[in-house]
Amino acid sequence: MQQHQSEVRAGTRIERIVPVRNGAVVTCTPYTLRFAVLLTVANSFLDAHTYLVRGGVFANLQTGNVIFFAIHLSERHWGDSLSRLWPMFAFIAGVVLSSHIKSGRVDKVVAQPLRWTMASQAAVLAGFGFLPATLPHSLVVVPISFLAGIQIGLFRSIGDLAYMPLATTGNLMRLVEAGYDFLVDKNSSSRRAFMVYAGLIAAFAAGAIAGAFTTRVWGLHAIWVPAGLLAVTLILFVIDEREGTASK
Repeated sequence: MQQHQSEVRAGTRIERIVPVRNGAVVTCTPYTLRFAVLLTVANSFLDAHTYLVRGGVFANLQTGNVIFFAIHLSERHWGDSLSRLWPMFAFIAGVVLSSHIKSGRVDKVVAQPLRWTMASQAAVLAGFGFLPATLPHSLVVVPISFLAGIQIGLFRSIGDLAYMPLATTGNLMRLVEAGYDFLVDKNSSSRRAFMVYAGLIAAFAAGAIAGAFTTRVWGLHAIWVPAGLLAVTLILFVIDEREGTASK
């Protein structure tokens, strides 16, 4: 089995060839900052939303679920502990499926799997906005966690920069490292990374704030906002793909 990984630069664009099984390769379209910002806003909005109206559970941020699981477990609140556990299992399953997508196997069954992934996530969130508040919270949160696992497995780079669309801790660490390199070591090449991570952290905070305030006003229907944002990211994704193809 021959595996290889390479990067092809075209201006500020980077295409990454990921190694897969049986000698096949999958080209991952380079993602722009605007794409990453919208994705980050939608994800932090979702976590604020599900925490407020869906049983105090984070749909995307599994670190928070692990902590709350441990706290409820220590207090012997078994039901509350389980409510944190199922989203984690769903998230893991989503990451496994994203690995399967990147392996190239689904290309034989579904054309443009990355587009279908984003379209499915936007459609599911839009549909959840019509569900009643009496529905068990896990029936909403668990599918969102599953889709989040798929997303993080497929979309976590802006050109040559790695980032986390579902959380901000890793981005904050990279911001400080890039800032130190730029401001202290006077490495001008780190300025772009510093600005990118600063923008992503600001986007995450803005999404969480918007999610909290919008959910207070619109309640369950606030989930239509991240659904719309994901629909826009899908459009941008298609545009970026076409521009990448045209630049070859």
